[in-house]
Amino acid sequence: MRLLKRTIAGIAIVFCVAGLFYVGCRHQRHATRKVNELDVTVDRLDSLAQACESYRKLAGAWPADRTSLLRVIALNDTNILIDAWGREIVFIVHTNVPGSMWLESYGADGLPNGVGMDADIVYQLP
Repeated sequence: MRLLKRTIAGIAIVFCVAGLFYVGCRHQRHATRKVNELDVTVDRLDSLAQACESYRKLAGAWPADRTSLLRVIALNDTNILIDAWGREIVFIVHTNVPGSMWLESYGADGLPNGVGMDADIVYQLP
């Protein structure tokens, strides 16, 4: 009888630990996926900003759009032109702020002015 109680208690503990491990891993995988999309987009914005800086040095002005950029700068990876959600990064050249340009991703939802993972990600140059 004692052995049976110990065995049942041992099995219960193993299932509890396994359950906690499963929940922890599942939550971590889900959170990591969202963080990675943000990280990928920020990395791409940074690479695209460097390409825009090169364009500016050669052309004397910021590229108005991706077509302008590609006419002057050969990109090794054209994925830098899209965010992690597969949407084009927006080029915003400010005419009222000399020397200023923004690169913008509209976040997970693809719409301006989101919140959380849907928030816009803006990279200001210079």
